[in-house]
Amino acid sequence: MYPSTGFDSEKDFAPIILTGMVPMAISANPSFPANTIPELIAAAKAKPDKIDVAMPSTSSRMVYELLKAKTGAPLFGVPYKGSATAMTEVMGGQVQLTIDTVTATRAQASGGKIKALAVTSLKSTDLLPGVKSVAEQGVDGFEMTAWNALYAPRGTPRAIVDALNAAMTKILADPETRARLLQMGMEPSGGTPAQLVAFEKAERVKWGPLIKAAGLKGD
Repeated sequence: MYPSTGFDSEKDFAPIILTGMVPMAISANPSFPANTIPELIAAAKAKPDKIDVAMPSTSSRMVYELLKAKTGAPLFGVPYKGSATAMTEVMGGQVQLTIDTVTATRAQASGGKIKALAVTSLKSTDLLPGVKSVAEQGVDGFEMTAWNALYAPRGTPRAIVDALNAAMTKILADPETRARLLQMGMEPSGGTPAQLVAFEKAERVKWGPLIKAAGLKGD
C-alpha cells in the first residue's frame, strides 16, 4: 500500500505487544430502508451501483472492498478526504452509507442522526452496544479492524523487549487505562511479542491480495 516508506516494517523493528484494536462501523442515513447487512446486500443487488458508500479513509476502503468481495453486493464507493464531510453528507441524505471508525460513528448514532448497521470486528463490541458484527449477520469470517502496536528498534536486547512487554501488559490491564482506551474507541489487546509477529503475518496474508487487486494506496 505504501511503496516507499524508507523502512522495512519486518526487518527494522522488534515487536513488543499489540496494544489495541479499532473496529469500524457501517452506518446509514436514518431513512435508508435497510437496517441489517442482509437487507443492505439485497438492496444493493436489486439496484446495482445505486447505493453510495462514503469512504473517508483507506481503512474504510478496505472494509468496502472486503464487503463487496465476500457478498457480491454491487455498492458504489465515494472517496472523501475526511470523516466530517462524509458524516455530514450521510446525515443530510446526499449519500446513503458511510464506513468509519466506531469513534467517529457512535456520537451521531446515539443521537439518532445516523443508524449503525454493523461493526467490522469479528464479534459485537461494547464500543457500540447493541450493534451486531457483519460476521454475526451471516457474512462468515468477515473482520477488518485497524490496530496499534508497540515496537522497538531492531536489535533491542531481548531482556528489554520482555521488560517492555511486561510493563505494557500491566498498563493494559489497569481498569483506568482500559476505560480510557474504550472511551477513545479502542479495544485493549495484549499478548506476547511472538503473538504480535504471528498476527502481523496473518494480516499481510489476508490483506495483501485484496490491496493489490483493488489498487489501494495509503492516505
